[in-house]
Amino acid sequence: MGDKMIDNINSNPTIDWHAAFFDAIRADFIKYKDSLEISAEVPLTDQPQRIDVLIIKKKKGEVIDKVLAKDFKHLNVIEYKNPLDSFTVRDFYKVLAYAFNLSNLSAPFTGADDITVVVVVTKKPDKFFAYLLGKGIEIESADDGIHIIKVAFPCPSIVKVVESKALDKNEYLWLANLGKKVTVQTFMKLLDERAKLDTSTRAYFEALARANPETVEEVTKMGAPNYEAMLEELGLVHRDVLENEIKARDEKIKRLDEENRKLDEENRKLEKALIKFSASLLADGSVERAKIAEFLLEISPPPETSQ
Repeated sequence: MGDKMIDNINSNPTIDWHAAFFDAIRADFIKYKDSLEISAEVPLTDQPQRIDVLIIKKKKGEVIDKVLAKDFKHLNVIEYKNPLDSFTVRDFYKVLAYAFNLSNLSAPFTGADDITVVVVVTKKPDKFFAYLLGKGIEIESADDGIHIIKVAFPCPSIVKVVESKALDKNEYLWLANLGKKVTVQTFMKLLDERAKLDTSTRAYFEALARANPETVEEVTKMGAPNYEAMLEELGLVHRDVLENEIKARDEKIKRLDEENRKLDEENRKLEKALIKFSASLLADGSVERAKIAEFLLEISPPPETSQ
């Protein structure tokens, strides 16, 4: 099953990291689904310029109990770079331009002091940070993997760079594990947690499976029906592949049952032959009847009678 499944996963090697990232954002902030409106691919103009994720904080005074979002403003622009992409200075100015454009287009008008920018990368962008430091711009570490860039007005009031791989994996289970080198244990934990969510994670798991085909193969080799069902539901295993695997197992069980039946039949034949042989010895006066009777009781005791 494993090889067929890996072929299925790799039939389209393109990984939609952005759709997966959108799933991860929604999953990690599912607790605040009534407080945060999360949208993907938000158009800014008639031209093909889109914000990766826009998070609108609905209630101004509400506290979001996550370091990444505790200082969210009304509008929060999220820029995501997949594990294969780096974050450059050009990218930085582009996302700032998105924020300014969003401010200009919002109704009512939202000033820079009520907008935050969060850039999510897989690993620390050392060259970009060196550029900022060279310009005299301070970078403050707020928590594991979370860096605050101390930019001045008129830039947005909060600008952060987040290393997803360095995030606390308990607090940000979905974001921190979006990438390659995901272990079997982590993959199964994600599958288990998925059942508790009321938001889609299909794109997330598709990206994770394509980036970690060996991990998915190991999960399927475990033969746990609940995980097989989850993988099939997510479209990571074709139904016919799963049915063939189940059919093969059923046939193996039938073969074992048939072998056991044949062994039982052989044992019964041997037992009958032994009893017949022993009976013939009883008829022979040269053999002590008491010893033969004792032997017969030992190999074939009489059935117990009910009281």
